[in-house]
Formats: sequence, C-alpha cells, structure tokens
Amino acid sequence: MITIKRANIFVVLFIFISMIFSVSAAEATGNQNKTEHKVLKLAGTGFMYPMEVPGMEEGDEPMEAMCFDVDLINAKNNKMIGTGIDCLSNVDVKENGNVSLIGTTYFHLIKGTLIVRGAVTVQPVPEDFKLVGADGHQYSHITGAASDEDSIIGGTGKFANSSGRARLSGMVDMSEFTMNEGDPLTFNCLFVVDINLN
Repeated sequence: MITIKRANIFVVLFIFISMIFSVSAAEATGNQNKTEHKVLKLAGTGFMYPMEVPGMEEGDEPMEAMCFDVDLINAKNNKMIGTGIDCLSNVDVKENGNVSLIGTTYFHLIKGTLIVRGAVTVQPVPEDFKLVGADGHQYSHITGAASDEDSIIGGTGKFANSSGRARLSGMVDMSEFTMNEGDPLTFNCLFVVDINLN
C-alpha cells in the first residue's frame, strides 16, 4: 500500500511540474512577436500647418512638412478610434499635374501612437470624370503608396519598437489647396497596416 501511495504521489508531482512548464512555455510564446492587421481610414478636411517630421535616415535633421489633422476611423466598423496627422514633404509637382511626395502619417490610438512613412503618388482625376465618395464629397485626386520595406518609423506605448508594412489607397480633394498655410485638403484614405509588435 505504501509503495502504491508513493507511486501515486510521484505521478501527481510529475503532472503538476509538467503543467507548470507548459504554462511557462505558453507564456513565453505569447510574449514573442505578435502581428496585428489594421485597416485605418483618414477622413475629413484638415487645414495645412507646418510641422517638422523625422528625417529620412536615422541621425538626419528633421524635415519640414505640410501637415493636416483629420479623424482616424476603423474601416472595419466605421467607428472613430482616434486622430490622425498626415504630413507631406519632398513634394514634387510634375508638368502633367501628377505629384510625388513623402508621406509621414501619425495614427494616435488609445494604446499608443504609430508612425508610418512611404513614397506617395497623387494623380488628378480626368476633367470629364466625376469621382464622388460614399460621403457625397467630390474628390479631385487619387493617391496611393506601397512598399515591401519596413514602413513603420516610430511608435509609442503598445507600438514602441514595432515594425511592419503599410499600403495606402485613397482619394483627396486638392481643389482648394495651393500649398499655403491654412489651405484645406479633404482626405478619404485607407491604410492597410501589418504591425509586428515586439
């Protein structure tokens, strides 16, 4: 009887220790990199103001940019989840009306701020084509950006030290924008962001 009891105790101890190691392993795995997929919409009219954004390379001087404050919306349920700042720098206007620029976008969310950057193209809508969004607003330009490189250049809170890729597709109304402070620019832009949280 004593031998059986001791054997039972050893079995119980073995199971208990195995459970502890299993939980620890699960916790360790859970604390490793997690990936989040977000579809964020910048929507509304912002009024241009100058602001400095981080330089193109680490250690570079900050760049002057034209920035706009707009609403930040979860595109999956169309609910407002924060605020966004879209900043335009290195703007190059071509003879045909096409524009290339560097876009630096700040997503201010409840759990932190995420900053993404990309090379952006902006193309005027043909004059005989009426581009109207679901909000009823008529847009003058379409815009887009994509890259296979890390698009995240900074973050705070939950997004500190994160990396990932972002893609932009959207519409903007630049009909009243002359690149002067206070000029309005209306956004309806979708950002698809895959974030690797560290």
